[in-house]
Amino acid sequence: MLLKGDWIARHENCAIIGPTGIGKSWLACAIGRIRCLAGTPCRRLSARKRSAA
Repeated sequence: MLLKGDWIARHENCAIIGPTGIGKSWLACAIGRIRCLAGTPCRRLSARKRSAA
């Protein structure tokens, strides 16, 4: 479901949460890469950067 990108077309966000070291950043980068290769522009923001914005 995440890789298909329907949630992007609906202008929804994706929050990946969990404890340290389980691969949240890796998963976010993998999803972003797949969507970029499909022609969908994307960006990834950490919670720390979002709270400062």
